[in-house]
Amino acid sequence: MKQLFSIILIFSSFASFSESIPRDIWVVKSDEKEATVKSNLCLITGNAYEAFSETGIEGGIISNLSRTNSCKTDENGNFSLTISSLDTAIFFYHESYVEIVCWKYEFKGGHHVVMDFICSEKLPDGMMYMEEKPVIYAYSNKTINADISLSNVQDLTFTYPQYNDGWCIEIDPESGISFDGKNYPYLFWEGEKNNLNFSSDNGVCEGFFIQTDTAITFFENSLYALGLNQKESTDFITYWAPRIERYDYATIQFLIDDQYDNTIGELIVSPKPDAKRRVYLLFEGGNSERPDISLIQPELTGFKREGFTIVEWGGTELTNPFKF
Repeated sequence: MKQLFSIILIFSSFASFSESIPRDIWVVKSDEKEATVKSNLCLITGNAYEAFSETGIEGGIISNLSRTNSCKTDENGNFSLTISSLDTAIFFYHESYVEIVCWKYEFKGGHHVVMDFICSEKLPDGMMYMEEKPVIYAYSNKTINADISLSNVQDLTFTYPQYNDGWCIEIDPESGISFDGKNYPYLFWEGEKNNLNFSSDNGVCEGFFIQTDTAITFFENSLYALGLNQKESTDFITYWAPRIERYDYATIQFLIDDQYDNTIGELIVSPKPDAKRRVYLLFEGGNSERPDISLIQPELTGFKREGFTIVEWGGTELTNPFKF
């Protein structure tokens, strides 16, 4: 918990500074035709520097994705790299800093591009993220008793009602969840997890990049497609939309069902539900008009509610995710 508190202090002190110094991004300062550059090549020069101190980073690797052309930054963070005009991406890598990838840029032949990489240090191993407000809804078309427990959850920090190796609940079609003689709209838990990040495959992530003034409409449409009902969606949106709207843009990924189980933790329910849907939100907010990672929008599909049904949602804001 002390590690989590340290993150909050760091980002509080950095809040005013971050408007003038972007974090973990690449910036093209100029892109102009230059007579000394061959027509099938593109010259890229620039600087890689640390966002907090603005000092150059020595020994960082700048390379195209195939690694056929690469260079290292000098003691001041300066670099010069020539790549093919057919290349569409380059990256910055240093073992102490977050990797930054410039995806799908048109490197024109005969041009000189001046580009900076603005970096922050990697989170050390073991740094924790909050798994915020996972809530579990339970429905049944007849009164039943059920045992619900969590598996492979790293560290529970709060539960309500109190979690004692699980919840033994009664589910009634009219009154909903009952635990120890009291009714609850849902079961609540929070936890901590280290090194949580967007899920990717070879540097490509299934997700969405939105302008946050569209966040409410985006969530309404997405949660409807995923099969959440009006109450579940309203609870989700009223918790997460204000968080996301603090930024201009957001990168969003949903972990659905098995992805939720494998990344966040499993939900063990007895008897086995007739239907189950788990939705976990990962998001990173920012002020850049371009995502830091390559995204493919997934198709969101619903599920069939019937009989004994379990629905759960939760989420985490990735304040400094590892880039791919």
